[in-house]
Amino acid sequence: MISYRITPKQKKSIIDVEIWRNKDGNECEVTNVWRYGEYHIMPKDNEEKVLLLDMVAQPQEGCVDDSFEVTKFYHWELDHVWDSCECSIATGFLSDDEEEEFVKKWEEDGEEFLNEEGFEPFGCDIYIHNGVEIEKCFNGD
Repeated sequence: MISYRITPKQKKSIIDVEIWRNKDGNECEVTNVWRYGEYHIMPKDNEEKVLLLDMVAQPQEGCVDDSFEVTKFYHWELDHVWDSCECSIATGFLSDDEEEEFVKKWEEDGEEFLNEEGFEPFGCDIYIHNGVEIEKCFNGD
């Protein structure tokens, strides 16, 4: 199977947004910025292959800023990321005071706090800003 190795051109360019949802439908987003990482994309069809090559050549409509959206593809795998250099959480359903308290508790206990509050992982979006390098790989590469 052919895959494409995707890496950022610049450090501190990988943005990983984890979406957490509770039973009431309230969501919060945990955003991690990674210094470096590597992903593999295996286009499911020719349409995705064209999209992949187009996204590398120029930013796509619907993407954040100038970013390459890894999670836009059906088959993608994380190879590795390292050195988280920033992590934050945001909600859209709390008042400013409640949000501040929520953030403090999350900073103390992380995912354990979210689980205790009834939140579960719901999905993620991964973006690579400032350009990507692409390398065609074959089985075993």
